[in-house]
Amino acid sequence: MRVVEVDAAGPALASVLVADAGDRDTDRALCGILRAVRAHLGMEVGFVSEFTGTRRIFRCVDAVGPGPVHVGRSDPLEETYCQRVVDGRLPQLIRDAGTVPAAAELPVTAALPVGAHLSVPIVLSDGSVYGTFCCLAPSPITPSPSAIWR
Repeated sequence: MRVVEVDAAGPALASVLVADAGDRDTDRALCGILRAVRAHLGMEVGFVSEFTGTRRIFRCVDAVGPGPVHVGRSDPLEETYCQRVVDGRLPQLIRDAGTVPAAAELPVTAALPVGAHLSVPIVLSDGSVYGTFCCLAPSPITPSPSAIWR
């Protein structure tokens, strides 16, 4: 079973990413890209998050099945892989979170669990960070970086 959620209650990603604030097609397109990337990488969960103050809010979620990541939920930004990727404390691609001390020490690594993680900051034209485009898997992944980035 595949689960896809799009944030209908919060502000549209379109209002942040394009001039036409009412364009829900942009939201759907972004979630479609998320689904394709998650499936290509063979990861179980993909999401787009928004950074708001000290919180990370899930705006679009695509997952293989039900799990702990849902649209509209939020968590403290400082406790996330996302924030640590944005500020350079973690690399964008982690194939085995257990071998990266800065990832292994995060409680979420064991709680979800996170075995592999990919995070790309979403940077707006004014240079501010909207949030991140992420995928994760409960187990480490073995493909080479060239296979992942093809």
